[in-house]
Amino acid sequence: MNDVLGALEALESYILSAKNLPLSNKVIVNEKIAMDMLDKIRLLVKNASMPTHQVELDPKEVLVNQVQQMDQEAQRLLDEANKQADAIRFDAKGYADDIFVRLQVMVAKLRKNLLRLDQNIDQGRHMLTELQESAVDQKEIEKYDTTNEHQSQEEPTATSIST
Repeated sequence: MNDVLGALEALESYILSAKNLPLSNKVIVNEKIAMDMLDKIRLLVKNASMPTHQVELDPKEVLVNQVQQMDQEAQRLLDEANKQADAIRFDAKGYADDIFVRLQVMVAKLRKNLLRLDQNIDQGRHMLTELQESAVDQKEIEKYDTTNEHQSQEEPTATSIST
């Protein structure tokens, strides 16, 4: 029984010497060390409750207990890895969703700009057509004016003939 009390005092000492979390009455302990200490206490309690002539454990039972502990540890590690994988997937999905939304906004802006460019091109073509038509009309006017000037110079005026 003294061994059990000694192990409990060692666990208590370990917990009391652990680092405190700021602004709380919680401490940070190494899980493996604490679990090993608890396993030792369990074993001591189990041995203390047995008659003294049966203190030795069956090697098969010890092996089975070790395998069970390893299996529990492996399952704990697997669960922890799955939780971390889920968190990573969640974060990755959030990141992908954010990028997708940004791309949608960018595509919408590009479409809007493309529509403006198409409108500007159409306006430019319309203005070019108007300028070309205006130039053709201007040439016809100049041609008409030039033709009328030549005809006016060739025809004698009625005022110069009479005396």
